[in-house]
Amino acid sequence: MYGDYDQALQYSNKIDEIFCYVECNLIPIYHIFYQTLAITGKLANESNEIKSQYYKQLQKKLAQLKFYAEGCADNFMGLYLLAQAEILCLKGKYTEALHLYNNAIEATRKNGFIQFEALSNELCGRCLLTIENQASAELAIKQACQLYIKWGAFAKVKTMAKQYPTVINASDIEEIMKLDSMGRPQENITIDLRSLLKASQSISGEISLNQLIKKLLDILTENIGAQRTILILENKNKLYVQGECTTDSSEPARILSSIPLENKT
Repeated sequence: MYGDYDQALQYSNKIDEIFCYVECNLIPIYHIFYQTLAITGKLANESNEIKSQYYKQLQKKLAQLKFYAEGCADNFMGLYLLAQAEILCLKGKYTEALHLYNNAIEATRKNGFIQFEALSNELCGRCLLTIENQASAELAIKQACQLYIKWGAFAKVKTMAKQYPTVINASDIEEIMKLDSMGRPQENITIDLRSLLKASQSISGEISLNQLIKKLLDILTENIGAQRTILILENKNKLYVQGECTTDSSEPARILSSIPLENKT
């Protein structure tokens, strides 16, 4: 993902030697996938003669990914389509490749794999740069940046500013980095983590449901800087206000008797 293909292949070749000891079925799948991308990435600027020496190896890996994709399309079809698109792009079959990049984007989005949706957009953009389609490449790579940020891969986005200087501006990236996926300042991410840690301690030491709710409301109100926090729960397709907390010390967090949301002001 960071473009260091030589190091990626160096370590992946070492991993090949220990696969006989790996019991988890998921690890080999992702290893094959990323190894394929590392090979295609490394060969991108090589001559056709050198590329042809790797086609047999790439087709073997593609066949392995196809096996997994046919067994569980929801999890692995996007990976297979993306690997196939990369190989076609490497061979100069750009029209077919772009079609598969689009299919990979749709498959990963549909099944909620935001990191692979981001990667699919990025590699599609890279292929578009190869054929000098600057405008479309810019759209794809900027979409990838937004998805990486939503996933939390901020270091990756900073790296992309260096990898694609003609497409994305470093100053624009820094501005985007100030916001998380909810459009809040990045500093609030730390606050949220602190809230979660503090809340987890309360949960572990609290048995009474009412006291637990009060503690959680107190913690959230304190850490997000809200003047008023309301707990809304769903019951039989209707929303009810179950508790509230305000910053007024004379009115601590209190439990409410399932007041319908439409009746609460």
